[in-house]
Amino acid sequence: MALQYNFVFDRAGGLAQLNNLSWPQWVNTIIPPKAGELENGTYRPSLAPVNFKQSKLGTKYVTVWYAGPLSINNHRGQLGFIPSNLQQFTGADPKAGSDVPANPSLPDYQRDVQFTVNGQFQPVIKSKAGQTEIWVLANVSDIAYINVQLSETGLAGIRQSPSWGRMAIRTRSFTIRRRIMGCGCSFHRRVASRLL
Repeated sequence: MALQYNFVFDRAGGLAQLNNLSWPQWVNTIIPPKAGELENGTYRPSLAPVNFKQSKLGTKYVTVWYAGPLSINNHRGQLGFIPSNLQQFTGADPKAGSDVPANPSLPDYQRDVQFTVNGQFQPVIKSKAGQTEIWVLANVSDIAYINVQLSETGLAGIRQSPSWGRMAIRTRSFTIRRRIMGCGCSFHRRVASRLL
């Protein structure tokens, strides 16, 4: 199963193109914008997603901004892993109308930042009681660590999460230990790692 972290700008607005969530972190803004360039959208390079112009008129994209030489004050990209609907932005000028409120009630499937399994968001895997399954899990994200947990459901709804049994990472097998993994039902996957 391919576990992937992905970012789709304006998924709630109908866009479907995968974007690079860390783009604002790497763009060179050593030359600060001239007066008015940020407001009218002429400053280059742009920190907005490459498909920003495909979104509906009035759509806003918020990112941490910094211009100038390399500095510890450069925090661009630090909020890229957090879905934008959970963030809020308050502009310096309340009359400018640039505030962006958080929207925690946005349904999970419309968030711009998601984890997917084989390209599906929150898939359901059905198996018979007592059935043993062998899965190969791969974190195919380029920068995100992933916590994976099983949830057992039955006729009575969600029950205690079952524990992962015996696993092998690459060719070395090991047993999940409760003291390390809490309930024994979740584990942490590194970037570009595979688990059998």
